Amino acid sequence: VFALHFSENYRTDHPDNILTYFLRGGYEGVSVFFVLSGFLLTLAMLRDLKAHTFNLRQYFVRRAARVYPLYYALLAVTFVLTPFVVHWQNVLLIQGFFPSVVFEGIPPSWTLTVEESFYILLPLIIALCLKVGKSNGLVLWCLGLMGVGFFLLTVHIPDFLVHPQFLWSHTIFGRFLIFAVGMACAFLYEQRTQRSRVLLIVSTLVFVSATCLSALESDHPDFR
Repeated sequence: VFALHFSENYRTDHPDNILTYFLRGGYEGVSVFFVLSGFLLTLAMLRDLKAHTFNLRQYFVRRAARVYPLYYALLAVTFVLTPFVVHWQNVLLIQGFFPSVVFEGIPPSWTLTVEESFYILLPLIIALCLKVGKSNGLVLWCLGLMGVGFFLLTVHIPDFLVHPQFLWSHTIFGRFLIFAVGMACAFLYEQRTQRSRVLLIVSTLVFVSATCLSALESDHPDFR
């Protein structure tokens, strides 16, 4: 991801270079990060629930401590240096829902809007998965969030979501599918059966292969 952001001039000057294809694929690092978040946070929560040590307040305090102090410190520096690029959406960390400012303030921080949304929803997602079945729960959440996202598109809130490609690429309504891959892997890993190990290995290989192929095929591999 870092290499992608700092190689724009090189990629423009050498569009057919093999290194350009490699650098362009860095965009998929965001997807890999979301899969890892889904996997690690789900695994930790399942283990806490199993040990009866899960505390909802402590969970949100930890999530806030991981994001907000560093984010607001960097946003304050950004405001001092270039105040015109900081908007009220940046202050609330919801810029990821607004196309006109999604890359304003701290450009890569749109991913934090997606992460923050996942953090808030995760306890509810796990609760439903444990109630109706893990696979059923993930499918219901995927369909539900996509449904809510497309419903919000029909409401035509000014500068909010705006079009399906943005919804799919930059918000939790589309990106939850990627978190769900990590969550599914956590469910399989936690089962510790021979069948779940095989499924986990196969799903990992499929995900890695699909990620590499999509990174080579498109400038917007997540949408593809």
